[in-house]
Amino acid sequence: MQALIAQLLWCIPRRFPARAFYGGNPRTQQRITDALSTAFSSHSIVFWHDADGEFFFSVKNLLPEGIELLYLDDLPALSIKLKLERATPRTRFLLYSTKLAPDPAGDWLLDIRLRSRSFHADNAS
Repeated sequence: MQALIAQLLWCIPRRFPARAFYGGNPRTQQRITDALSTAFSSHSIVFWHDADGEFFFSVKNLLPEGIELLYLDDLPALSIKLKLERATPRTRFLLYSTKLAPDPAGDWLLDIRLRSRSFHADNAS
């Protein structure tokens, strides 16, 4: 059991930078929250493709109040599409992924992506 835990802990830093575990600079976090608020002022759906996984562990803490977080990597595209289409008009969603945005030809959420906004952030900015 200890060998399995050690192996898992060895793999985590390779997938996610160390700063993802503590969430980065508090001023950076506030700037990201403010930028997300601005994005949600004009769109009810925002896509965030965090390919480096810098904010994987802190994304919940960065959300403005009243935003529902959906992890694109954990849910099937049809499930996400149905949830978004069935939601009340005032519901706002952040669709977060640790992968790059898919190619438009193979993107099952392209129709939603075209009427939404994309968001990008990193700890360096």
